[in-house]
Amino acid sequence: MFFGGPAGAGGSSRDVTRDRIEMHQHHQGITGESTVAADEPQAPVRYYAFGPYVLDTVRRVLWRERTRVNLTRTPFDVLVTLIQRRAGVVSKDELIEAIWGGRIVEENSLARHVSTLRKALNDTREVGEYITTVHALGYRFTAAVVELDALPDGVGQPEAVPTIDEAVRTVGQLGRVVVESASQPSEAGRPVTPVRIEPVAPARQADRWWVTAVTTAAVVLVAITGMLALIEGRGAPPVPAGTVEPYTSGGLDRQPTWSPDGRAIAFVSDREGSADIWIRPADSPAPYRVTTSPAQDWQPAWAPDGRWLAFRSERGRGGIYLVSPSGHSERELAPFGYRPIWSPDGRQVLFFEHDPEVPGAPLGLYLVDVAGGPVRRVLDELTAGFVSGYASWRPTGGQLAIWGQGHDGRWKFLTASPETEAAEEWTLLPEARHLLDSGLLRLERFAWTRSERVLYFEGRSRGVRNIWRVPVDPVARSWRGVPERLTIGAGQDTDIALAPDDARLAFGVRAQRTGIWAFDLDVQRGRLGDEGVQLTPRDADARTFDVAPEGRRLIYRTVRGEWDEIWTRSFDGGGERLLLASAQWRHVRPLLSRDGTRLAYVRTAPAEALRGDGALVVVDVDEGTERIVAMPDDRRFVPDDWTGDGRSLMGTCRPDGSERRAVCVVDVDTGDVQVVLADDRRDLRPRRLSPDGRWLAFTASHPGSFDTTTLYVAPLGGGSWVRVTDGRSRVGRVVWSEDGRALYYVSDPGGGVNVWRRRFEPATGRTSGEPYRLTAFEGAQRPVPDDLDAVDIAVADGRLVLPVTETSSRIWTVTLDW
Repeated sequence: MFFGGPAGAGGSSRDVTRDRIEMHQHHQGITGESTVAADEPQAPVRYYAFGPYVLDTVRRVLWRERTRVNLTRTPFDVLVTLIQRRAGVVSKDELIEAIWGGRIVEENSLARHVSTLRKALNDTREVGEYITTVHALGYRFTAAVVELDALPDGVGQPEAVPTIDEAVRTVGQLGRVVVESASQPSEAGRPVTPVRIEPVAPARQADRWWVTAVTTAAVVLVAITGMLALIEGRGAPPVPAGTVEPYTSGGLDRQPTWSPDGRAIAFVSDREGSADIWIRPADSPAPYRVTTSPAQDWQPAWAPDGRWLAFRSERGRGGIYLVSPSGHSERELAPFGYRPIWSPDGRQVLFFEHDPEVPGAPLGLYLVDVAGGPVRRVLDELTAGFVSGYASWRPTGGQLAIWGQGHDGRWKFLTASPETEAAEEWTLLPEARHLLDSGLLRLERFAWTRSERVLYFEGRSRGVRNIWRVPVDPVARSWRGVPERLTIGAGQDTDIALAPDDARLAFGVRAQRTGIWAFDLDVQRGRLGDEGVQLTPRDADARTFDVAPEGRRLIYRTVRGEWDEIWTRSFDGGGERLLLASAQWRHVRPLLSRDGTRLAYVRTAPAEALRGDGALVVVDVDEGTERIVAMPDDRRFVPDDWTGDGRSLMGTCRPDGSERRAVCVVDVDTGDVQVVLADDRRDLRPRRLSPDGRWLAFTASHPGSFDTTTLYVAPLGGGSWVRVTDGRSRVGRVVWSEDGRALYYVSDPGGGVNVWRRRFEPATGRTSGEPYRLTAFEGAQRPVPDDLDAVDIAVADGRLVLPVTETSSRIWTVTLDW
């Protein structure tokens, strides 16, 4: 759930936006007062004319010459507000306040409604004929406007046809299905009509019978208004996407899998507190619980004969389990693994060594016979050629299908026999390859129809995750078209599952927002004291940050559209200001010096950010001046901490002639690099220096060991390493307590990412006691981000600071009518 209106502590988001507008005016050479027109006109104007359009604010209708333009309520209100405040830039926060009045709204609601308005005006460019986007600031209406006292002759005749807004108005309590206009023909010459699911608060149980009926009717009505495709052009009338319905209404329902007869869906839900497997029959609104373990049970897959559900469980050290749909006869199938997938004959289960959802996870595939037998690795040499990817069974035989990105950056779709390892690469159209290899579109998990003629993918484009469709030719082993978007919307569409008849698709719609939170910390007992306070504004999706313990300053990074921004504020609240903003560069791994006066980060182009390439930059926080640190390009230095004197940065680099990463120190004035800790067999990464500068906390991992790292402490002047963790799970960011007598670190034993604490005695150089889990973010209503390496933490002024992700999710089904 996301909020419009004033931001949280540290000043309102409107004040922040005004600062950004003033910065924009300064760069554009604009002087004088702010261009934001906050006041409404003194005398109400009933009609406005611009271009071929007339806006009737009385009847709330937009006319193009003498033809009514269909606009729903919110895009209409956006247009009225922009026209009435056309004297200057209207900030996004002012639009949200004017239209929603501070009510709860979704993350990208405003951008979606502006996009809808632009399409209605045939004005889809960023700098358009009517509406111009002023990046990171807001919007401005730029066309000439004439105020009228009456409608022109012939305009405004009564119409019997209802507006789309009237047809779908009552759907809002459960979810609104919207089909936007589009024009790209599909491979078969017919454009696909995508559907948008707008996740909102669940309806009351008594309301669902009529809401579902209205939803179905609204889809039919709205589907005839237009179509959407990937590439602009002209095409035939749209192919309706069919009926779209919500299937569950829990707080975090996800990962659906169909029963073989298509009459029920099993899924994961936390509605009873922990993640368990649930089943909801199609003829019953009430799901029932299948697993009841305190450990997380997830990633279910229903067997072809209906007798078993395979799933991943975090019991013990985690593995693949089986359970009957009635909840009986649980047993372990494999002692490790993720994402089980049944073979078409139900005799074997394919699973992954690492969760393919985790960024950077290598592709390792295993098979196990359900009747018993050893687990065996398959297609080892083939999968070694992929940086990351996904695999499933080919529907009509014993082959596996593999999709992923090779080490050369090229995307490939292969079919291969797990027995003979014979593989064939399928042909992709040049247009499809361009979209994928250029990074404009990233396709991930897929589902393959039984006819083998259509692939459905979960795809990411411009940070949004939707469902995509690709027609394929199983005889020619080729893709017959470019990827076509099936769903659009602000939520993240994921966890696709095809029904056995290929006529329905189930998927999850997830909404997330991450902010920086502070929790009171009882240092002596190592306990969190309260529910926490959000430090960053609600409209800033922020997870990367740093806190200077001596400078009492917080900095955080956020990305808004094309703009990558660094903000700074007092740790106690107030004084927030924009420090850096760029549409060209990314500010990776920002770090504050201990006195809070200097900021270091790695500056990269967007395409380089994933590779770790870039320049090391130091910023004077008070002056805002930047300076690039000159150092050898081949070291690939990534900073992790400042030294106590603020003259050097400690981080990881690759020494000359070494294949392993070592701990290095860089003088920020001279660029000189010095290796301070290295190992011939393991990659080392420094985490944090102790407050007195005597001890270094660092992690060590063996090459190819993706999901296990070990946390150590060593004296900075040389000496024995002290083991802090057992090396059975991953360890991310690490910070010291303010007195240097405890370590706080991010880790994932048991599957969930949480903050852990381990006591340390500086006088003896030994740990004491056992590791203690400080947080318990497993219910997924407020977990830290799933990407462990993206979780920054800090301890300052008796508070634990960390990013927290608020998540909601539900399952939808769509009838595929093509």
